[in-house]
Amino acid sequence: MSLLKKAAEAIDLIAPTHRLPGKPAQCDQSKFSASSSPNLDPSQGRLHGLAVRHPRRRRRQLPSDWSVASILQLVLDVLGITLEKIYGKIRVRAVAMIGERNVAFIEKVVSLLVTLVKQGPGAALEQAAVDVLGERNVQIIKTVGSMVHTLFTAGPQALWEQAKEYLSNLKDELLKAVQEWVVTASSRPR
Repeated sequence: MSLLKKAAEAIDLIAPTHRLPGKPAQCDQSKFSASSSPNLDPSQGRLHGLAVRHPRRRRRQLPSDWSVASILQLVLDVLGITLEKIYGKIRVRAVAMIGERNVAFIEKVVSLLVTLVKQGPGAALEQAAVDVLGERNVQIIKTVGSMVHTLFTAGPQALWEQAKEYLSNLKDELLKAVQEWVVTASSRPR
């Protein structure tokens, strides 16, 4: 029944609703004229006015262009079909079939592949290292790698300067962490 209500909402969004007895559906041109939106053609101006006229309903985002994909996205939005809902249903079924651990592994692999395609192998390798080792351990490995690189490229004196800088930063971070701990521990009710 809710699907029928959503379909009726889609029809309300597109069709004019101001009807006079015995006359075909007409739209109040003072409210829904194209002159209120100079960038839209008359049919888009009318649709825009009808979409805005329901203040108690969720506002729909009208398509910027009237391609098939945009119109399909509008219809899916009106019907409440989103990628998140579809993914949620698929995930529940997958967990029931193969288990939570396997689904989590598949999600990590897909996330890694998406990173590989969108950002390249360097970002994918870093994401894999963080997933396997953890953020803190990756930071330690990067710091040690930087120090080894400095040792071999600039010599021991440059390494000593880098170590002093790192230790001063470590001191500041440690003091900041202690201060935050004191503030949170003192603000807790006893």
